[in-house]
Amino acid sequence: MSGEFLSQSGTYLSVTAQGWIVLESTQEPLALGALMAARYAPAALLGPVIGKYVDSRDPRPLVLIANYGQAVLALALVGLAFTPASLVLVPFIAVGAVSQIFAMLEHSGRMAYVAAIVPDELRARFVGATSSAGTLGRIAGPAVASAVLILGPSGLCFAINALTFVFAALLLPRPRYKVRIPPPATLREGLRDIWALPHVRNLLIVFTLVSLVSFNVATMIPLLVQEEYLNDPKVLAAFNIAFGVGSLLGGALRALIRSSPTNSALFGLLLFGATFTVLGLTHSWAITLAMLFAGGFGRLLFTASAEAVLAVGVSQERRGLVGSLYAMAFTGTTPLGALLVTSLSTRTSTSATLVVCGIMAVAGAVAYLLSLTMHRSSFRAGTQES
Repeated sequence: MSGEFLSQSGTYLSVTAQGWIVLESTQEPLALGALMAARYAPAALLGPVIGKYVDSRDPRPLVLIANYGQAVLALALVGLAFTPASLVLVPFIAVGAVSQIFAMLEHSGRMAYVAAIVPDELRARFVGATSSAGTLGRIAGPAVASAVLILGPSGLCFAINALTFVFAALLLPRPRYKVRIPPPATLREGLRDIWALPHVRNLLIVFTLVSLVSFNVATMIPLLVQEEYLNDPKVLAAFNIAFGVGSLLGGALRALIRSSPTNSALFGLLLFGATFTVLGLTHSWAITLAMLFAGGFGRLLFTASAEAVLAVGVSQERRGLVGSLYAMAFTGTTPLGALLVTSLSTRTSTSATLVVCGIMAVAGAVAYLLSLTMHRSSFRAGTQES
């Protein structure tokens, strides 16, 4: 959990600093969208391959490699931070893209590693706890980035980022566990096995469609601050912290409750959609803070619950692959999603874009509810026939 906190805090510290530098130097929302799109595109394309690779190996060394690789790339960003602002976009894209590939490897490796050391009956609560730790990192990262951008050189953000990955690797535990290496199989066979599980397949589809538009929070919050609050870094910090604190509590709730993760996933997605719809309709600073808090709570409750459903819903031999598909659904859709929301924000307004994000999330929750109802009805019918 400590390693997850450090890894996420460093990642979000770096993403916040890069986005701020690019947006401040270009004053173009589409430049920020291009940065986010190009950063996540290679990892999205390679996600299934990375997942299959993780499933055929001991995941612990892979998590270590991913952390040390991201540390080296963070050090490269220290030098880029002192490059003239007009020249940083392309190098930021290149380094960010490679870093995100390592991040995909880390996430798939961690998910497979957790599958080896945590019993299935504790999975939903454990995922909630680790998600809270990661979310605490998402609070700390942007907050530290905002403070450094106000008080010191931007390159310091990336130096701190490198240290977080080193300590995350050093803190990875060494429990005794057995890794079941699956028999030789093609990527197509692995994907076919997962597709044959309706509750896993339907959740992945809903997650992907919602993430495509609604979950681009790292892009939307800076745009909101630029449009409504004159790029004030203090407001950026306040909004990121409000969203992060809500997320922290959403993960904590998932760690504490014993209810089905499918129910908490549905509630969380509905809450996120409703609050972001209201967020786009208000111009009050206080209401915006409250809606970001509630939206963070709902999104983390949904994502932590969804991760638990996916991890328990497949065999251990497929958890690296399903972990990569989860990461693709969560962050791999960011390339297209970032371009969509920034383009829509440019053509209309950030407020209208937030309303669209909220409505899409509510529609995703309704689709998920229908899929659950159909799955439960078919299961009951099959039981009665038996």
